[in-house]
Amino acid sequence: MMMKTMMKLASGLGLLMAVGCNGSVETAPSGAGGSSTATTGATTGTMTGGTTGSGGACGGFEDATGAAPVTVRFVNKTGLPVYLPGNCQGVDYLLNPTNGSDGATYSYDSSCLQTCADLQTNPPFVCGLCAPTSYLLDVGATREVTWNGTGLKYEVPMPSTCWAQPQNNGTCPQIVAAPAANYAIQGIGFSSCGPGCTCDEKGICFGYPEGGKAYAELVKFNFPAQNVVEVVFNVCAFGCPGGSD
Repeated sequence: MMMKTMMKLASGLGLLMAVGCNGSVETAPSGAGGSSTATTGATTGTMTGGTTGSGGACGGFEDATGAAPVTVRFVNKTGLPVYLPGNCQGVDYLLNPTNGSDGATYSYDSSCLQTCADLQTNPPFVCGLCAPTSYLLDVGATREVTWNGTGLKYEVPMPSTCWAQPQNNGTCPQIVAAPAANYAIQGIGFSSCGPGCTCDEKGICFGYPEGGKAYAELVKFNFPAQNVVEVVFNVCAFGCPGGSD
């Protein structure tokens, strides 16, 4: 159990930056994340001071909307099944501006997210752990997820008077619009799913991915001009004889 406002997502690969919400959306198995319990010890939903909205000390913390959605299409051309790692909400993958980090995470999980805007009117809650999840990308198959053109900044300072319930750290996450720029995206998969892993008819698997790693080709695209991006696991994604992994 952990406070969502302090939570930073970690990919099952250990390669994703702190991520979380609504970066890419795909139906997760029932029981994965989403359950929450409000904390106690303070008056729920009562502002201690300040003002919400666009003005005053508590303005400017609204969650942004992306300029346009982007379809991210994973394609398996390896000749072998590929298991994509999942977070509480959907497929994990790497997504970053090509000109370097700007302090936001662009592939994140929103399944148990409370942003600064939320915390101005609600106390923080805690969430249960997600069920171990991976996504089967079968031989020759494709799987699509949607990036909504936003990023997440995790430690945005917000004045103490703006919180519904006082906080010691004084920072909270905020959803920001992704700037128009060039981005790079890559998928990483595995050769199998853990012991006892089962997959349903939609390829949602109840178990962590494991085994050999498969690296999709790094793809660069211009946002928001390009609204479909193909991320391909080619024949040597798992490594080819005589080549490097």
